Amino acid sequence: MSKRGNQEGSIYRRKSDGKWCASVSLGRQDNGKLKRKILYGKTRQEVAAKLHEAQELTRQGVDISTGNITVEDWTQRYFKIYKESNLRPLTYEGYLVTAKTIFIHILDIRILQLCVRMLFRNG
Repeated sequence: MSKRGNQEGSIYRRKSDGKWCASVSLGRQDNGKLKRKILYGKTRQEVAAKLHEAQELTRQGVDISTGNITVEDWTQRYFKIYKESNLRPLTYEGYLVTAKTIFIHILDIRILQLCVRMLFRNG
């Protein structure tokens, strides 16, 4: 079996419980340490598919580093990255306030826990 190159990730089987794992590099932290995301699955093929999907998302610029991001954090990131440069400052601030008003009842929910019924709940 040959060694994988940089940024290709790695797939291995954990000895403790036999689960298949994939590790994908997400760049470096501020202190220089390598930032990684570990993906788990029952079979090697399942983990390989998850690894491929994670690599595609990172190539597209999607942050997959944490599942702890809240709707409020995601909204702020979205507007900062995709909208701030295209809008006037007052329009940008108005859009942020409008988004927070619309999403007021789900701002503190983590993105990975969000489900459809939460979006239609009466506030």
